[in-house]
Amino acid sequence: MPSTAEFKCQDFDACQALVKQAFDDEELKVALGLNSANSINISRLLAQICYYFEAVAQLPQEARNQLVVSVPSGNFGDLTAGLLAKSLGLPVKRFIAATNVNDTVPRFLHGGQWSPKATQATLSNAMDVSQPNNWPRVEELFRRKIWQLKELGYAAVDDETTQQTMRELKRLVTHRTGLYLGAARCRSLSCAA
Repeated sequence: MPSTAEFKCQDFDACQALVKQAFDDEELKVALGLNSANSINISRLLAQICYYFEAVAQLPQEARNQLVVSVPSGNFGDLTAGLLAKSLGLPVKRFIAATNVNDTVPRFLHGGQWSPKATQATLSNAMDVSQPNNWPRVEELFRRKIWQLKELGYAAVDDETTQQTMRELKRLVTHRTGLYLGAARCRSLSCAA
């Protein structure tokens, strides 16, 4: 059995490059029985397709063709799965690729230049990817379908906006939770409405 080695990477992109290098080495791949549980492995994407169909099934029929799905994206596996679902007939009007400041894809969609920058650490660290492995799959899906890449919406959000949104969500959830708890308490005490 081959021995193991420990590698330290400064960010996701550097680690992913090492993983890709290992998968490209047929001898190493066979010797170690390498497999991936992330979206490098198409099996992961095939499983993710299902929850898009399940989510749409929860909507009223008349709302289904109007659905716009914003997908928080790092390595773009989730968006790829959504586009695969759309290619299989999922009635989605549009997808939005949402990133943090590691905004290679939004900048590309806006200006047409693919220019990854150094990955920056953020509060939304699952999205700290500057060279998403699944982006070529996304482009291929658009190339093979009648959709145009310009139909894909995009947004990039910084940490300040993330924090502000989290505070607002907490306020809304706390307020709503308080209302629900108050109503439940009132019911349990047989309060008059």
